[in-house]
Amino acid sequence: MPERLLSLAAGTVPELTPVEIVSVAAEAGWPATGLWFDGASWNDDTTRGVRRALDDTGIRALDLEPIFITPDGDHGERMIDIAAAVGAGNLLAVGLGIEAPALIDRLGVLGDRAAGVGVTVALEFGRLFATHDLDSALGVVGRAGSSGLAVLVDALHLARSGGSPDDVSGVDPALLPYLQVCDATAEPTSDLRTDALDDRLLPGAGELPLSELVSALPAHTALSVELRSAQLRADLEPLERARRVLDATRSLASL
Repeated sequence: MPERLLSLAAGTVPELTPVEIVSVAAEAGWPATGLWFDGASWNDDTTRGVRRALDDTGIRALDLEPIFITPDGDHGERMIDIAAAVGAGNLLAVGLGIEAPALIDRLGVLGDRAAGVGVTVALEFGRLFATHDLDSALGVVGRAGSSGLAVLVDALHLARSGGSPDDVSGVDPALLPYLQVCDATAEPTSDLRTDALDDRLLPGAGELPLSELVSALPAHTALSVELRSAQLRADLEPLERARRVLDATRSLASL
């Protein structure tokens, strides 16, 4: 069985610019990478620079993140155009402070636009977000009714919301283009925000059922490794951090 595509999530190396993350991911040996969108700093030069860096290194852009869908608006259409321009097949979306009917309507609009340019908008869930768990995310995506939508499972958020690998195994494979991976303690050792942004662990260093989770996935589902760790950021420069995370994750790709 061929190995799954592995991608370095932008959150693992948050200090890097989009062009820098492509270079670091390639040098560390990753076949793909994610990209972080900052609406205040991303411009046409950024798009051209990222596209050039991807072409020069030969690695793929798995996703662009995040579309923060809020009552006050978002950068969704702009991000869809950027994703299409750089060749990122997925856009990570999160609902924040928005009620379900408005989120459903907005996702329908974004999904239809994304489908027209070969991009998928993947809705992430978690206890900190408008969609708190897998069932609520599936419900919102289903009611939005667009072929350009999917659900993004993050191993940490799945566990913290009470979900399991068995829950993921029952999801329509078409809704799972990629999944975010990390390890963690069985229970949070801090508040949920710090748990998600600073306390993630290398695969195999924690207590999440990662092997079971990956085994429950469709064969085509890529793994984006989001290793947000204050300890790793303090101990390792971005390139060495990227290498360490890849080494710790490789065994999952062949499950």
